[in-house]
Amino acid sequence: FGTTHIHDDVSVDYFAVSLPDLLIWEDDLKLRNFLHCNYMLGLGYLGLGNEAKALEYFNEVLAHNRYHRGAIIHKQNLAEALFTV
Repeated sequence: FGTTHIHDDVSVDYFAVSLPDLLIWEDDLKLRNFLHCNYMLGLGYLGLGNEAKALEYFNEVLAHNRYHRGAIIHKQNLAEALFTV
């Protein structure tokens, strides 16, 4: 999913009812898509057991958004796993 969609040209369907009104004007959709795809790639590599590659993608997400909860949690779990082996 991540490699397929990372370069997508994303846009908001202005008839969507699930987005708050002001969110459509304040968000960088291209960046949001980039971060989501990198996070998905990190999860994919984590599932395949390639922790180094997963960490690379989680770090990429955190370089752009240091508050991304999923990337933070999985990075912490990877760090804990490395020190408990």
